[in-house]
Amino acid sequence: MRTEETSLAAWKMAIKNRKLFPGLIFHSDRGVQYACEKFNNTIDSYKIVTRTMSRNSPGESRIQKKLTHMSNGDF
Repeated sequence: MRTEETSLAAWKMAIKNRKLFPGLIFHSDRGVQYACEKFNNTIDSYKIVTRTMSRNSPGESRIQKKLTHMSNGDF
């Protein structure tokens, strides 16, 4: 499958149904689908901050868990 059919299609659906706001952070797990040039160019065109998990940072899992809780409304 191509980027247009997977991650990019999901991104377009998400922004169609949600309001984007200044300072929005797009956090990914270093997956290859988020590393492709077409996907990154699309994200960049919306002036969104991108963040990927680093392999060697023990604090990353804590950050990811916090972001997950926040996105689920578990403040």
